[in-house]
Amino acid sequence: MRRSLLILPCLAALAAWPVFRAEEQSVQREVDKARSEILRMNDLLQDEFSRILSGSDAAPSRDLLELENDASAKRPGLGDTRVPLHLRLIERQRMAVVAAAQWAGSVSGHCDNPDLSPTGLLDTQLRARLKSVVQCHRRELDRWQIGIHRLNKSREATALKLKLPPPDQAELLSEARDHTRADDLNVEADFRGKRALLRSIDDLVKFMETHNARLADNQLLFDTAADGQAAQVLISRFVDAARAFP
Repeated sequence: MRRSLLILPCLAALAAWPVFRAEEQSVQREVDKARSEILRMNDLLQDEFSRILSGSDAAPSRDLLELENDASAKRPGLGDTRVPLHLRLIERQRMAVVAAAQWAGSVSGHCDNPDLSPTGLLDTQLRARLKSVVQCHRRELDRWQIGIHRLNKSREATALKLKLPPPDQAELLSEARDHTRADDLNVEADFRGKRALLRSIDDLVKFMETHNARLADNQLLFDTAADGQAAQVLISRFVDAARAFP
């Protein structure tokens, strides 16, 4: 899998969906019973995100694959109140973890990394390739943003399926909605920097398309000092934006 320059570090937030804490004592006991397994699954998801972020070609962990293949076993229905709540909470988390892991794997690593070498900036075909790579990353960001929101909205929907007593259900649903809103804001803030980086690349490429330059000692030389200064401003803007993503 090719590593994506702009893969989301905020994916880790999806592995930290909060465990519901109900005030009602019997529900709380069920939550407590489910907690260790929910945390184990969260750890598996976090490891999977780390694997994807590293660009590793290794297969997902055996434990995660077991969660994905567990559909062959008879799974409790989330709304089947004959099944103890802790088992339904575990199943709810299993479904969420599997959905998040499969989604992350499907949207990552499809874009090349931009090549901003002086030679590439001077070559017409390489500039066209660079513009294509930038556009690929923009589409990837859109997919990430939409996908994370949809995962969280699905998480909200499962709160209603558990058929908890009204006060507990309201608390769980409120918690899920708060998480969705917080994640939306975090993703938007994270993407602001990534979109600025892409915009800086785009601006530099467009400048090179309309100004004459040549290469000397692996440095770009322009026909006028004004053009050289303008190019340096654009290059500095790109460097500043890139520093946010070591």
